[in-house]
Amino acid sequence: MVIGNKCPLVRNMQAINMDDTEYDPDIDDSTFDGALNPLPYGLNAKLNALMYLMVTFSFSYLFMVVNSTGEVWAVGLDVLRTDRSLVFYESESNQAKLWTVLSIYAWVDTDIGYVQGMNDICSPMIILLENESDAFWCFERAMRRLRDNFRCSANSMGVQTQLGTLAQIVRAINPKLHQHLEEMDGGEYLFAFRMLMVLFRREFSFVDSLYLWEMMWAMEYNPKIFSTYEETADATYPSAAPKLNDKLLKQCGKFEKNNVKSGSGGPLAVFLVASVLETKNKQLLKEAKGLDDVIKIIGDTTGNLDAKKACTEALRIHKKYMNKAHKS
Repeated sequence: MVIGNKCPLVRNMQAINMDDTEYDPDIDDSTFDGALNPLPYGLNAKLNALMYLMVTFSFSYLFMVVNSTGEVWAVGLDVLRTDRSLVFYESESNQAKLWTVLSIYAWVDTDIGYVQGMNDICSPMIILLENESDAFWCFERAMRRLRDNFRCSANSMGVQTQLGTLAQIVRAINPKLHQHLEEMDGGEYLFAFRMLMVLFRREFSFVDSLYLWEMMWAMEYNPKIFSTYEETADATYPSAAPKLNDKLLKQCGKFEKNNVKSGSGGPLAVFLVASVLETKNKQLLKEAKGLDDVIKIIGDTTGNLDAKKACTEALRIHKKYMNKAHKS
């Protein structure tokens, strides 16, 4: 089938401002009728165009449009690798849902686009939310918080600041381990890159990783951070959060409240990485002779860690680190 100029979408494509997040007044809204269910806030014209192509024509047209970003190939490859141990992804239709959401996001986010690892963040939302529109918007909201984890350049990586904080924490609470890692040129803690980028989706089981997410986001709750999400997609934890008065501070999660009061600390995820290192402390000191050994020892934890124990240890480390920071 050939899409000619008679197609209302083609006639209106020139009216779509690709850098705008709102409808162009010249776009005929009837073009997109029925393409999406009602969404919680202003629709993105680019998203509507993509969904219209997918629903009205076929996946081949969605593929054609998104492929202009050069990222659709990476999406396809990663979808096939995502949570392959789960029965849910034995269905090609469920794989297609994941591909659709990630491909649309790759087109909508013109700054970062799609990066490997986003599939791990998106997968639980595809599984838990039957409606693709709901899954997309849930993922898009999560990415407003996490997207800077995936921002990489020739000179820096998205989680570099968190890795620096991790180094400070381990140096303070376990100087012997930190020195051992530095002697193996592991002082930059690059072996923890994946844990922070995809929030432990590989290190913990599917259920435990969701438990961690819920726990982290509840303890890091800040009533003002959501206003920054509405204003910009570049809000990141915690610097983008406006200052809180005493009334709003009481609404914060326990972990966030301590960080706001002290003016230091770091994301809870960093302390969770420190807790994983603590569980492997003896093995790392005894067996690790180089970075390859460190990566292997940490990699052996995949799917074998207990989320509740890790959380308890992370909070203990946080308390210990904050006490040391105050004394110094």
